[in-house]
Amino acid sequence: MKIPASEIVTYMVERVDHVLRTEMGRPDGLADKGVYVLDPCCGTGTYVVAVLERIEKTLRAQGEDALLADDIKQAARDRIFGFELMSAPFVVAHWRVGNSCRPLPTLAQPKGRRRLLALQQCASILLRKDHVS
Repeated sequence: MKIPASEIVTYMVERVDHVLRTEMGRPDGLADKGVYVLDPCCGTGTYVVAVLERIEKTLRAQGEDALLADDIKQAARDRIFGFELMSAPFVVAHWRVGNSCRPLPTLAQPKGRRRLLALQQCASILLRKDHVS
C-alpha cells in the first residue's frame, strides 16, 4: 500500500501541532507567535504549505476577523523558513507558497495589488543557498 506524500506531511504537521499544544504549553500550536518552523530541505514546499494551512485552520477556529489574512502572511514572512538548493524545486515551492496565500487579500492594499502583494510576501519565505550569506 502506497501512502501519498501529502497525507504523510499532513500527519507530520498535525502531530507537531498536537505536541506543541499538549506537551509544550503552546495552546495555539503552530499558530503561536513564539513558534518558528524551519524546513531545511523544502523541496517543492509541501511541508511549508501544510504548516501555513494548519495556521490558517487554527486562526479561523478562533474566529475570523479582518486581520486574519495579515496574521497568516505575517507568520509566513517572520516565522516559517524553507531552504532549497536545487532551482527547479525552489521555483515550484515559491509558486506553491505564493498560490496558497493568494486567496488571502490584505485589507490595507488596493484590490489590484492584493494578489501581487500576497505572492511577494508569502513566497519570500523561501531562500536558496546563493541568497544566504
